[in-house]
Amino acid sequence: MENISNEELSKINAEILEHMMHPKNYGVMEDANGVGMAVDKKTGEFAMVYIKIEDNKIANITFGVNAC
Repeated sequence: MENISNEELSKINAEILEHMMHPKNYGVMEDANGVGMAVDKKTGEFAMVYIKIEDNKIANITFGVNAC
């Protein structure tokens, strides 16, 4: 990171913050035709991925997370 200017780093940090505060593709997809789940057995935290396939292509994909 030593080759990144403070101005560039500030832009990167702003973009990360924007994604954190306004995530895209977040939420449960009611009409998903595929669902994946990963669980941390120690903490009970989990992540879900929902996918909708149409005409052999990804039409939509969303995710949900229950973690710190």
